[in-house]
Amino acid sequence: MLCRSLDSETPETPERQQQEEEHLPVGSRAFVVLLRLAGLAGRPGWGAGLYAGLLCGLLTWVAVVSVRSQFDVGQEMVGSTGSWSRAAASSGFFGAILAEVWLTLVIAYITGRRRCAEESFSELMTVLHRAGELVRGAGCTARQHLEMLTIWALVGLISIGNVGVAIYDDGKVSVCNEFSTTCVHHIVTGAGFGCLIQVFLLIPMKFLFIAFVLARGLELANEDLEELVIYEPEDAEDRLRRNGEFQKRYVSSFLQLTDAMAAVLLLSMLYGVLTEVALLMSLINALSAGGSSAFVVDTALFLLSAGVSLLGPCEACQRLLALAGRRCDLLLELEWRRPRLAQQAGLQRAAALRHLDTIGDLGFFQVRRATLLAVTSTIITYIVIIAQFQATEDGCHCPDPPTGNASALP
Repeated sequence: MLCRSLDSETPETPERQQQEEEHLPVGSRAFVVLLRLAGLAGRPGWGAGLYAGLLCGLLTWVAVVSVRSQFDVGQEMVGSTGSWSRAAASSGFFGAILAEVWLTLVIAYITGRRRCAEESFSELMTVLHRAGELVRGAGCTARQHLEMLTIWALVGLISIGNVGVAIYDDGKVSVCNEFSTTCVHHIVTGAGFGCLIQVFLLIPMKFLFIAFVLARGLELANEDLEELVIYEPEDAEDRLRRNGEFQKRYVSSFLQLTDAMAAVLLLSMLYGVLTEVALLMSLINALSAGGSSAFVVDTALFLLSAGVSLLGPCEACQRLLALAGRRCDLLLELEWRRPRLAQQAGLQRAAALRHLDTIGDLGFFQVRRATLLAVTSTIITYIVIIAQFQATEDGCHCPDPPTGNASALP
């Protein structure tokens, strides 16, 4: 049940934002702290900006070292095998994937942090707090706890994967048999690479967290509508009006957050596509030449990374789309069963239908499950073509040039 109107707006202050964050479950509050440690959700002020700038500079150094290392690996493989496709798959397209990771983080720190963290993130806290007022006695559900457990499980698995890559990397293990400056250099660069990937993957997980919070708000709004459809209490008109006000606040917050994260989401999904291509190409090479334990760990880590970057945002938007569609159905049923609420319900249903077209719209495409399937099928098609080309390249034995009369040669 709606407890109070959303008309009375209180200015957002750090103290009020902190009070509203206290309404978050423990796992959600801990994830917000993790985002702030990564510089992706800092509070306003020069201190947080300076911290994010220093962190961005450190990750830039790590990215430069890692890109240079992967480019050298690619060149060495081209010289030793003569196969550009194998070299590209083993070196992350000669460091292009890591360069794209660095570009995404720079954009996130320069533009996304200012637009999403300082303005929209505090708005998200307000929407979450107001969502708890929609239904009397609404609290954390088992699904909410499971969602946050999923996010933290992803964080843990990625951390374990980064450690596994550092341990099973044959070059680092052989170098570090004895303590030396070279060993320290490898340890530092390996740890930096792990931090680079970890911070980067917090971007799609941040969107996943935001989608979970907003989905909970939509669930509460739908529960309130279901009560109006079934019982029609005396204050039904007032409750429907306040429910519509919450919908406006929710839509405004979601559009603001999507707009703020559009660029970094596009780049993070591009990372997922490139990683998926490199993984499939590496798998084809491993089937023909065999793979080491380091290859298995690398494959597991980057398969998880591609899944977080591609599958996470698509599934989150798909859930929001289902909840928004459910809201349209409830408003239509309310319009049909409650004649005195028909006009107001019809207006809200028209607004909800417009919102359906904006969920997950990043400009170039809409983040949907169908989009993921289309991208994956396209990648598989091109990988089959590349595999056929590589098989032809490996099996080609050109005849020796003719000997004898030199005048026969052009």
